[in-house]
Formats: sequence, C-alpha cells, structure tokens
Amino acid sequence: MFAALLLISALWADDGEFCSVRREASFGQRHLMQSENHLGFRNRGGLMNGGVCWWHSRFTRNAAFIAKFRPELPRPSRAQAVKLIHAIRLGQRVVEVPGHSDLQTFAVDFEHEIQAKLEAWQRYDGFSRGEWRRGIAGRSRISATALERSMYQLLERVQAGEVVYQKLQLRGIVSHSWLVLGMVPVENGLELTVWDSNYLSPQRHVYRQGMTSLFYNGTPFVPYTEYFAEHARLQRVAREHCEQPLSRR
Repeated sequence: MFAALLLISALWADDGEFCSVRREASFGQRHLMQSENHLGFRNRGGLMNGGVCWWHSRFTRNAAFIAKFRPELPRPSRAQAVKLIHAIRLGQRVVEVPGHSDLQTFAVDFEHEIQAKLEAWQRYDGFSRGEWRRGIAGRSRISATALERSMYQLLERVQAGEVVYQKLQLRGIVSHSWLVLGMVPVENGLELTVWDSNYLSPQRHVYRQGMTSLFYNGTPFVPYTEYFAEHARLQRVAREHCEQPLSRR
C-alpha cells in the first residue's frame, strides 16, 4: 500500500510539472529555445535527397507539447521506440517517453528510427495527401505592402505565444520551413528568432519595412504561415490530458 502511494505521488509530481509549464501561453517558444528540446541532427535525406525540413519542424513542435520524458524509467526497446515515435508524429495524445530526459537524448539513441519516420511522413503527405502542392504555392517576392501586412500578422501570433510553422517559398518550386519562436521590433522593422532544421541553434533574420522578400543565404523568399491548426490541436491534447483525473492517464 505504501509503495503504491509512493508511485501515485511520483506520477502526480511528474504530471504536475508537465502540466503546470504547459499552461503558460509562451511555453512552446521558451521550450524550443533550448537545444535539448530538439532532435540534435540536421535536416537531411528525403525524396531525391532534398531533405525533410517540413516534417523535422513539425515533429519537433509535436514533441514540445505532447512528449513527457521519464528518465527514471527503463529505456525502451527499438520496437517500443518506433511506436513512441509514431505516436509523437500523430500528435493525438500525450506520449510518455521512458529512459530519456529530453528529445535530444532520445534522438541520440533512435536517430535512424526518427529519420525513417520523417521520410515516411514526407512520402505519405506527398503521395497520399497531395501536399506537394504546398511546395509550389506562393511567390518568392511580393509587394512591400503585402509583406509588411504578413509580417505584422505574424508578430501578433508570436506575441500571443504561438510556435508558428512557416513554409519559406524560394525561387522556383523550392521551399524550406522553420519555426518562429520570437519577434521583436527593431529600427524600421522586426527581428525574428527561428529554429531552422538546417542548423543546431536558433537563427535570427531581420525584416525591414519596404522589403519585398526576406533572404535565405542570399536567396529571396517569402514566408507563409501554415499548419496553424496543428498548434491548436497540440495545445488541446496537452490541456485535455492535464484535465483528466490521474486514474485515467
């Protein structure tokens, strides 16, 4: 009986911390500023070796909200890890990840399995759902007025605490993605702090009023906010988990 009470107490304490931090509006932004809450490997592989940046970013955002790491428990087997990775990818429930303290340490042990899931997700979206159309939608330059309106709409979302997923439309049919974690006004514009899967630390980009595009390594692009419904769903999943009685978790 005493042992059972200790177990319930430990579960309650763990869930209490998980839930309390996720009640804060800007939780996701602060969480993803820390390198240990990312995969720890760069965007690579994918169709025609063009990378899996969209799915790398979305998996990382999913994990921030719904992955509950339990380092005190035994590490999962490969088969168990594959199921956990799939559950994080789906983003439909809180996923308890035993034997690891954060996403980065989990990815160290199961990088191959995570990369395989990202590539399978890319194929599913591309072939079954026709998501390839997103990659050719939009322009790499727009009017200064339209870009300014878009950037200040983005600022409102970020100030509200959202981890914003954006597709970056470069020239031709090439597109990339990032997660916007912060924005601050600067002289005649805005500075963005983003997590870009091509890097292992946050990057900064500056928008100035009058610009018709931003630039990625010298190449013009326009950012388009997408998959915003996924963010709302992740918040709802975490909230509903935390509202359940402990006995039902």
